[in-house]
Amino acid sequence: MIIRKLILKNFKPYFGQCEINLFDSTRREQNLTLNIGPTNNGKTSISEGIMWCLFGEEYKSNWSEFVNNLARETELEKKGREVNMSVTLEIFVSGNVYSIIRSGDYDIRNDKQSATSPSIISNGTPIDEDPEEFMNQHFVTLNLMGYFIFDAEQILKYFEENQEKAIKDSIDKIVGVGMFDEIVNVLNLVIDKYSIQEATLGKYIDTTIPDKIIGIVKDIEKKELAIKQLIDENAKHRSAIATLFSKGSPSSEEQEIASLLDRKLQLNQNIKEIKEKFLTTTITYDDGTEDKLIENIYLLVLKNVLLHYKTILEKEKVTKNEFETSLNLLKRTLSSYKGIIFENQYLLIPKSAQIELEQLEKIDKLEFSKDEGDRLQFLSLLTREIKKQENAAATFEKIQELYEPLRSEFISIDNRISRIGSEVANEMIKEKVIRYQALQKQIKENNGLIREIRDAIASLEKEKNESEQKKEHDDQSIEGKNLCNKRIELCKKLISVTKAAKKEFMKDLLNTVNDYSSKFLQATIKDKNRFNSIKVSDDYILTIKDKNGVILKQSQINTGTTQIALMAFFFGLSNYLKKKIPFVIDNPLMRLDVGHDRRLIEQLGKLDDQIIMHLIPSKEYSKDSYAYFRGSINTQNWIKKELKPGGEYEVSTVEKKDSTKFIEFDIEAL
Repeated sequence: MIIRKLILKNFKPYFGQCEINLFDSTRREQNLTLNIGPTNNGKTSISEGIMWCLFGEEYKSNWSEFVNNLARETELEKKGREVNMSVTLEIFVSGNVYSIIRSGDYDIRNDKQSATSPSIISNGTPIDEDPEEFMNQHFVTLNLMGYFIFDAEQILKYFEENQEKAIKDSIDKIVGVGMFDEIVNVLNLVIDKYSIQEATLGKYIDTTIPDKIIGIVKDIEKKELAIKQLIDENAKHRSAIATLFSKGSPSSEEQEIASLLDRKLQLNQNIKEIKEKFLTTTITYDDGTEDKLIENIYLLVLKNVLLHYKTILEKEKVTKNEFETSLNLLKRTLSSYKGIIFENQYLLIPKSAQIELEQLEKIDKLEFSKDEGDRLQFLSLLTREIKKQENAAATFEKIQELYEPLRSEFISIDNRISRIGSEVANEMIKEKVIRYQALQKQIKENNGLIREIRDAIASLEKEKNESEQKKEHDDQSIEGKNLCNKRIELCKKLISVTKAAKKEFMKDLLNTVNDYSSKFLQATIKDKNRFNSIKVSDDYILTIKDKNGVILKQSQINTGTTQIALMAFFFGLSNYLKKKIPFVIDNPLMRLDVGHDRRLIEQLGKLDDQIIMHLIPSKEYSKDSYAYFRGSINTQNWIKKELKPGGEYEVSTVEKKDSTKFIEFDIEAL
């Protein structure tokens, strides 16, 4: 790429339109363009103009500060409002000429600036390619552009103040070393997060739960075995009862008892059938739907509670106290009601009763909502529940009508056998009745034990279910812990990979930069044996080695050589970017003595890149230095500043000079 010219309009000290030629195609073999002028004459403004043209607000957000003061004043005198500022950068790329134009309007009366964007023209017409894509293709980012357009004086000063930081920052800009460190930091934060999560999950895991479940299962098995033994024992007792009394006995009392026991067996069978019917009986509701009676057995004890609620909710205004009293009544009723005794069978409240309790507990919310719709909706619910209760009670009553006579007869048989035993004179029969009563008592006690054991089993089953739920939760926690640990290990691997990638990037960059910088140093320094190569280490320390690879102490290196080494490193970084962008360098020779500046100038003249330099007369541009430049000069410009009529504003102008002749100047007049 070649920068052919720069056109500044109302930009900083340049009033109106100023065209600056930066490349003479007739001298294309020479690569150095010299812009010479005293300090504050507008040399640095050329660099700033190029940067603003390329990057606009990204480079200078309040770009209105760049607007020329005389242009502002002139517009105000004309009663105008806006000043137009523009920069045109004309470049030569791959055989084509392109003009990059950025223009902005500044409202001087309201202190407002327009937004700007670049437009790109070739052969008088805008290019088809998107301007941003064109810029990305041919230039680097704003940060990296600082390696092509820079002030050598400021860079050397920056490097000398904190060489390690300067080198680290420069490398970071090019390869994003900081990005690797940031990735590692983020991954460490992720590891911390998963470590906390893993510790939290582990905190509530009960490692005793599996053994506890095994213990409960064994306990249940023991109790079930005990029930089986009691049932077997009762079966033996019933067999013994069956052989106690005979219908063929000569005793009429024994014959009667034998007949009563036969009837009792029949009653037991009839009661068993009623039980089975009870378990399968359905309740039919007014809407035609059906429910099993056993699943709604809780309704039998809720009639008064439901009616009480209905009375409460039918009132227009309900106090909080009335609600709480009603709710407590319901809770007490349900908690005290464990089941219905139905011929030694323990009927527990089914889960539907608990669901109903949750339904009814909505009354807690109703008391605060004061929503008439909620009150009426809940009243409707209670009315429906009362109707269900009435149907359930009616169905249950029919079953009771079948059951009660059988139950009464069952009790009367035992009473009759007891009377016979107490009244009979036959001692043998009396003994048999006593034996029968003892067996019956044992059966009853065994049945009581069976109920207690079944209650205990029910409690154990509940505890087992709760433990299994806890174990399931613990298993999920363990799975979560394992997942956290896997993710932690993955993050650690990513950290390792990231550090390795950083190391490889650094290795590639430093090898490339060190090689280029060393060649630049050897071509620039006189004593090539003593100052042979440059090496920047992994910890960002720049050292100079002799031909034997020995690192020289700082005391062995003069200031000029150090400055050349730093410049060499900077050119090495620019070369690493692999972009053929012209260099624009301000104050390149300010800090160098005669011997060093000669060798630097000669080396710059040998580079393939176009180099535009801003030089100060006498300090950097003299007859001596011109002699070094002479063979490499492509273009020479003289930049001067003069007062406009009225003497209030100074305006810079640029005059193209003969590249083959030294520009004469009066140092006293500058």
